[in-house]
Amino acid sequence: GDIPAIGQGRFATITALDVTAVLQESYPELMGRSLKFEVIVDSDNTIVESNEDNNTAYQYFDTPEIRPDLSVRNLGIVEGEILDGTMNFDLEFDYALNGVFERHGDIGYKVVVYSTSTPGVEFIISEGQIPYTQSVATGHIVIEDAGQSIYTGSGFDFGDDFEFRVEIDHDQLVSETNENNNTDTLGEFLPDIVTDAFVTGTSISDLPDEDSFIFTATLGGNNNLSATIDYNVVAVDQTTGDIYSIASGTSGLDMAGESEIIEIQNLRALLDDAGAASDLRNYVITAALDPENLLVESFEFNNSGSALIEL
Repeated sequence: GDIPAIGQGRFATITALDVTAVLQESYPELMGRSLKFEVIVDSDNTIVESNEDNNTAYQYFDTPEIRPDLSVRNLGIVEGEILDGTMNFDLEFDYALNGVFERHGDIGYKVVVYSTSTPGVEFIISEGQIPYTQSVATGHIVIEDAGQSIYTGSGFDFGDDFEFRVEIDHDQLVSETNENNNTDTLGEFLPDIVTDAFVTGTSISDLPDEDSFIFTATLGGNNNLSATIDYNVVAVDQTTGDIYSIASGTSGLDMAGESEIIEIQNLRALLDDAGAASDLRNYVITAALDPENLLVESFEFNNSGSALIEL
């Protein structure tokens, strides 16, 4: 500004008001540092003076530090699906960084889950850095396929209550005005999803002039599969041990609790087509579900069922 005109040998005192407030608003990144304050008179050098070397004065002052505040909230589950025995979903949370500048370095976050039965054992779902470019930053982070990573990689026993926790600045590298809002939690029950395709109720039709093999296919513990449940039917000659593939197909099973009765008719004709002996022999007819092992199951040894027939 301008210095008011004063007479010879007189002086005036000028006060710059609210310096800290101006700095905090316009240059917040300078707060908490030792700054050199400088004042210059005749700053545009319009006056010819006898001594030009005393127009400047300076002093160093320590400015008060603005301590930042980091917070997270709204940790939640984004609805997903149960697929192949795995409950998949995304996690999301909001964050706010107030008073954070480049000198504070990277701001990290960590998301973990643990069973309430074993709270001392945590599984890290995700770790990362929160991006920021200004002193006040807010944002939203989505962690994709969090559920799948828990079910396939944590080693937990499911069918229990679990707690999810997101924590910002988990390494406590930033000194904050409030350290009590750096964490958010969420409780959720994670079911034990037992996927199992199995064969029950095998039989041979006892009606005259019929040679049919009947079996029941059942799907347990899942409500969605990425692959169809196929079946293969073979006949084993009890005299020679030769194995003949006589039928194959795809069941209609895709929902937990469903059962399907499948009948393979005209066994004698199927054996003839497969090259079996034409004389009367005993055969063990076996139906096997998921013969290509496309489905990950809790129990693989109940996928087949057999019955004996003389043809």
